[in-house]
Amino acid sequence: MEEIIAKLDMLTTQIRELKGVLNIESKKKKIEELQLRMGSPYFWQDQDTSSLVIEELKGLKEEVDSFSNLEGKIDELKELANLGDSSYSKELVGEIERIEEEVKKFKLRVLFSEKFDEANAIVEINSGAGGTEACDWAGMLLRMYTRWAQKKGFKVKILNEVRG
Repeated sequence: MEEIIAKLDMLTTQIRELKGVLNIESKKKKIEELQLRMGSPYFWQDQDTSSLVIEELKGLKEEVDSFSNLEGKIDELKELANLGDSSYSKELVGEIERIEEEVKKFKLRVLFSEKFDEANAIVEINSGAGGTEACDWAGMLLRMYTRWAQKKGFKVKILNEVRG
Protein backbone atom coordinates (compact mmCIF):
# COMPACT_ATOMS: atom_id res chain seq x y z
CA MET A 1 0.00 0.00 0.00
CA GLU A 2 2.97 2.31 0.62
CA GLU A 3 4.01 1.91 -3.01
CA ILE A 4 0.54 2.99 -4.14
CA ILE A 5 0.62 6.06 -1.90
CA ALA A 6 4.09 6.95 -3.22
CA LYS A 7 2.85 6.70 -6.83
CA LEU A 8 -0.14 8.89 -6.01
CA ASP A 9 2.15 11.48 -4.40
CA MET A 10 4.32 11.43 -7.52
CA LEU A 11 1.23 11.90 -9.72
CA THR A 12 0.07 14.78 -7.52
CA THR A 13 3.43 16.49 -7.99
CA GLN A 14 3.26 15.98 -11.76
CA ILE A 15 -0.28 17.36 -11.86
CA ARG A 16 0.77 20.44 -9.88
CA GLU A 17 3.60 21.07 -12.35
CA LEU A 18 1.33 20.54 -15.35
CA LYS A 19 -1.27 22.89 -13.90
CA GLY A 20 1.27 25.69 -13.98
CA VAL A 21 2.70 24.84 -17.38
CA LEU A 22 -0.73 24.48 -19.00
CA ASN A 23 -1.91 27.75 -17.41
CA ILE A 24 -5.13 26.16 -16.16
CA GLU A 25 -6.02 29.16 -13.97
CA SER A 26 -5.60 31.63 -16.83
CA LYS A 27 -7.67 29.34 -19.04
CA LYS A 28 -10.46 29.41 -16.44
CA LYS A 29 -10.39 33.21 -16.56
CA LYS A 30 -10.41 33.13 -20.37
CA ILE A 31 -13.49 30.87 -20.26
CA GLU A 32 -15.27 33.43 -18.06
CA GLU A 33 -14.29 36.24 -20.44
CA LEU A 34 -15.54 34.35 -23.48
CA GLN A 35 -18.82 33.51 -21.75
CA LEU A 36 -19.32 37.18 -20.91
CA ARG A 37 -18.52 38.08 -24.51
CA MET A 38 -21.10 35.57 -25.72
CA GLY A 39 -23.70 37.24 -23.52
CA SER A 40 -23.35 40.47 -25.47
CA PRO A 41 -26.33 41.25 -27.73
CA TYR A 42 -23.96 42.07 -30.61
CA PHE A 43 -21.98 38.85 -30.34
CA TRP A 44 -24.16 36.82 -32.71
CA GLN A 45 -24.22 39.46 -35.48
CA ASP A 46 -20.83 38.40 -36.84
CA GLN A 47 -21.15 34.66 -37.41
CA ASP A 48 -17.51 34.14 -38.39
CA THR A 49 -16.19 35.67 -35.19
CA SER A 50 -18.83 34.03 -33.02
CA SER A 51 -18.06 30.57 -34.41
CA LEU A 52 -14.34 31.07 -33.71
CA VAL A 53 -15.09 32.16 -30.15
CA ILE A 54 -17.38 29.18 -29.59
CA GLU A 55 -14.73 26.82 -30.92
CA GLU A 56 -12.09 28.36 -28.65
CA LEU A 57 -14.45 28.16 -25.66
CA LYS A 58 -15.21 24.52 -26.35
CA GLY A 59 -11.51 23.62 -26.52
CA LEU A 60 -10.70 25.50 -23.32
CA LYS A 61 -13.61 23.91 -21.45
CA GLU A 62 -12.62 20.42 -22.56
CA GLU A 63 -9.06 20.91 -21.37
CA VAL A 64 -9.97 22.51 -18.04
CA ASP A 65 -12.72 19.96 -17.33
CA SER A 66 -10.55 16.96 -18.13
CA PHE A 67 -7.75 18.38 -15.98
CA SER A 68 -10.15 19.00 -13.08
CA ASN A 69 -11.51 15.46 -13.42
CA LEU A 70 -7.97 14.12 -13.29
CA GLU A 71 -7.26 16.07 -10.11
CA GLY A 72 -10.48 14.76 -8.58
CA LYS A 73 -9.64 11.16 -9.46
CA ILE A 74 -6.24 11.45 -7.80
CA ASP A 75 -7.79 12.92 -4.65
CA GLU A 76 -10.33 10.07 -4.49
CA LEU A 77 -7.62 7.46 -4.95
CA LYS A 78 -5.53 9.07 -2.22
CA GLU A 79 -8.45 8.84 0.19
CA LEU A 80 -8.96 5.16 -0.66
CA ALA A 81 -5.26 4.41 -0.29
CA ASN A 82 -5.09 6.18 3.06
CA LEU A 83 -7.82 3.89 4.39
CA GLY A 84 -5.20 1.16 4.33
CA ASP A 85 -7.59 -1.53 3.08
CA SER A 86 -5.51 -3.85 0.91
CA SER A 87 -8.61 -5.33 -0.73
CA TYR A 88 -8.75 -2.24 -2.96
CA SER A 89 -5.13 -2.53 -4.09
CA LYS A 90 -5.84 -4.16 -7.48
CA GLU A 91 -8.44 -1.54 -8.36
CA LEU A 92 -6.13 1.23 -7.18
CA VAL A 93 -3.25 -0.05 -9.30
CA GLY A 94 -5.52 -0.22 -12.36
CA GLU A 95 -6.81 3.30 -11.79
CA ILE A 96 -3.29 4.61 -11.23
CA GLU A 97 -2.20 3.14 -14.57
CA ARG A 98 -5.12 4.85 -16.32
CA ILE A 99 -4.27 8.14 -14.63
CA GLU A 100 -0.62 7.79 -15.64
CA GLU A 101 -1.78 7.48 -19.27
CA GLU A 102 -3.87 10.63 -18.92
CA VAL A 103 -0.91 12.48 -17.41
CA LYS A 104 1.18 11.39 -20.41
CA LYS A 105 -1.46 12.88 -22.71
CA PHE A 106 -1.32 16.19 -20.84
CA LYS A 107 2.48 16.17 -21.07
CA LEU A 108 2.13 15.69 -24.82
CA ARG A 109 -0.20 18.70 -24.93
CA VAL A 110 2.55 20.74 -23.30
CA LEU A 111 4.90 19.76 -26.11
CA PHE A 112 2.35 20.88 -28.71
CA SER A 113 1.16 24.12 -27.16
CA GLU A 114 2.83 26.65 -29.44
CA LYS A 115 1.06 29.03 -31.82
CA PHE A 116 1.03 26.81 -34.92
CA ASP A 117 0.76 23.42 -33.22
CA GLU A 118 -3.02 23.35 -33.65
CA ALA A 119 -2.78 24.00 -37.38
CA ASN A 120 -3.44 21.39 -40.03
CA ALA A 121 -0.74 19.29 -41.61
CA ILE A 122 -0.42 18.10 -45.18
CA VAL A 123 1.34 14.80 -45.75
CA GLU A 124 2.46 13.95 -49.25
CA ILE A 125 3.38 10.38 -50.15
CA ASN A 126 5.09 9.68 -53.47
CA SER A 127 5.96 6.22 -54.67
CA GLY A 128 8.90 7.34 -56.79
CA ALA A 129 10.67 4.88 -59.06
CA GLY A 130 10.12 1.20 -58.49
CA GLY A 131 6.97 0.26 -60.33
CA THR A 132 4.17 -1.77 -58.76
CA GLU A 133 6.04 -2.55 -55.56
CA ALA A 134 6.72 1.14 -54.90
CA CYS A 135 3.04 1.95 -55.49
CA ASP A 136 2.01 -0.83 -53.13
CA TRP A 137 4.40 0.49 -50.49
CA ALA A 138 3.01 4.03 -50.88
CA GLY A 139 -0.51 2.63 -50.46
CA MET A 140 0.52 0.81 -47.28
CA LEU A 141 2.08 4.01 -45.91
CA LEU A 142 -1.09 5.94 -46.69
CA ARG A 143 -3.21 3.35 -44.91
CA MET A 144 -0.84 3.26 -41.94
CA TYR A 145 -0.76 7.05 -41.48
CA THR A 146 -4.51 7.34 -42.00
CA ARG A 147 -5.29 4.73 -39.38
CA TRP A 148 -2.78 6.20 -36.95
CA ALA A 149 -4.27 9.68 -37.33
CA GLN A 150 -7.83 8.41 -36.88
CA LYS A 151 -6.81 6.40 -33.82
CA LYS A 152 -5.28 9.55 -32.31
CA GLY A 153 -8.48 11.50 -32.98
CA PHE A 154 -7.34 13.57 -35.95
CA LYS A 155 -9.52 14.28 -38.95
CA VAL A 156 -8.16 12.84 -42.18
CA LYS A 157 -9.01 14.14 -45.64
CA ILE A 158 -7.36 12.87 -48.81
CA LEU A 159 -6.96 15.85 -51.11
CA ASN A 160 -5.61 14.05 -54.15
CA GLU A 161 -4.69 10.49 -55.02
CA VAL A 162 -3.26 9.08 -58.22
CA ARG A 163 -3.22 5.31 -58.35
CA GLY A 164 -0.37 3.73 -60.26
